[in-house]
Amino acid sequence: MLLLSAILFVATLYDFATYKIPNRLILLGWSLGILQILAGGMAAGTGIRKLMVCIVLRLLLSVGMLFLLIPLWRLHAFGGGDVKLLSVCTLLAGFESSINGLLYALFIGAAISLAGLAVSKVFPKHYQPKEQNGMHKIHFSLPIFLGMITQFFAGSLVQLDFF
Repeated sequence: MLLLSAILFVATLYDFATYKIPNRLILLGWSLGILQILAGGMAAGTGIRKLMVCIVLRLLLSVGMLFLLIPLWRLHAFGGGDVKLLSVCTLLAGFESSINGLLYALFIGAAISLAGLAVSKVFPKHYQPKEQNGMHKIHFSLPIFLGMITQFFAGSLVQLDFF
């Protein structure tokens, strides 16, 4: 969880500074995810064949998360960096944890949006949310970061028992 938290924190900093999450950070996250699986498997004495199967399955789930969220990216509900960041979460924390982190992130993002809307109504001259194509934008990397931390400490909202 420490590796994932560090990557999410750095992604959030980049997102706030540039409205972008760099691909090299995503590649670093995927690389660290594979190394984490290898290190954990070697420490447990798992055979190389079983480790390779585990890596392939985790990568497939990570790519699956990308495909699951592409429709939301196409609807401009998420940015491309946010979708890729959630695939890193899947590789480092697992599919169930990333789904639960995403659910928490959606609640947290809604709360942040509502707070921003309320502030913009109370202080219209001092606060105007960033707009693009007539839509208000938020840095969704922050809700992802907070959602994954919440999932880690508060536990799962949903149980996925397909493995």
